[in-house]
Amino acid sequence: RVKLIEQNKDTCFELLINFNTRWIDLNQFLNPKHHTTINDLLKTQGKKKVADLMKHVETPPHSCGMLARKIQRKVRAELFFTGFYGLDRACKFKFGELAVIAGESNDGKTTMVRQMMIFAIRNNIKLGCVFGEETNEKFMDLTIRQAYHGADNFESQVDYFGDSQFTPKPEVEDRFKNEFGEAVNLFQLGKVRDVERIGDKILDWIAFCSDIEGRRVFFVDNLMKVTADEESDEYVAQARFIEKLYRLAQKKRVFIMMIVHTKKITGLIDQNSIHGTKKIYNTPDYVIFFQRMDRFSQTKELTKDQADKKIRYKANIPEHVPFTSFMWAHKIRDRNPSYTKDLHALEYDFKTTCSTELLSSYHGNQVHRDGWSRFVNNISDQDSNF
Repeated sequence: RVKLIEQNKDTCFELLINFNTRWIDLNQFLNPKHHTTINDLLKTQGKKKVADLMKHVETPPHSCGMLARKIQRKVRAELFFTGFYGLDRACKFKFGELAVIAGESNDGKTTMVRQMMIFAIRNNIKLGCVFGEETNEKFMDLTIRQAYHGADNFESQVDYFGDSQFTPKPEVEDRFKNEFGEAVNLFQLGKVRDVERIGDKILDWIAFCSDIEGRRVFFVDNLMKVTADEESDEYVAQARFIEKLYRLAQKKRVFIMMIVHTKKITGLIDQNSIHGTKKIYNTPDYVIFFQRMDRFSQTKELTKDQADKKIRYKANIPEHVPFTSFMWAHKIRDRNPSYTKDLHALEYDFKTTCSTELLSSYHGNQVHRDGWSRFVNNISDQDSNF
């Protein structure tokens, strides 16, 4: 009977709480090296010692409750770095939080996330990825293209229509598998049975990867793909999934970044541009908008030059420095408002599909490249030959 109570302590408390039950948490008072049970304490130190413990009797806690005096301060929060210095400094991503990156289709959101994934892996972080719109082969080819830039790493073939197709060489594929093979766990949508919901399966998979494999970072691409099989209202399904994802990140102390789509609009995207429930903006710890400059230039309210000047002013980029896209840290939970709504301009390289963050230096109006470019230059001379 005693063993049964010990194994089902929380359940017993909930059943007995209506009977004005009191209890003593012996773990606070007994040294496990000398006394393991109250009976052992009674035999070795007598009734007086047991009577002294009665001064500490208290109401048993509810399974979801805890007295404030029992709060134990956790260790200093550990940051997760994306490889983009300006964005990391503004957001200061922490493990146990959920971030959303939003943008239009084909703007390059998945490319940005893959770039962050490569940076994390090369900083010895194991992660899990849900790339719902890519095959395994496409994931490998695109990751190799971003991770290994040298032209010597690829071989060219001409297809039926006379167009050149570039594929990684076998030795480069082997290099990719050695470097990324154990670091990445890919969630396979095709493995989800018809009777299962993709969203619930992903939540279970994240918990498994965290508990069993020790993975600490997860990328989910994208919310619309995850909730596509829900029979209920689309917005209800999205709200349900993102709430559970937010709680799961807190419980498992992992960092999760999820991609969502925005509506087809002209001008600068904001929270009203997100396609889906309002919880996509309200629930996460961070909301980052990603937008190509040519999309923003199509606005009817501003000319191309006016739009360019507006972005340059907000991102502090001189006129002579070209840029192709920008990230907008629009929402940062529990941070000073001055840090939010910061624009981070990017320069895109079509050969490598990598973006470089453009940051103002401390010396006048000069601009230096940081984040990804600094990281790439530290790989090797061969890989940095664009």
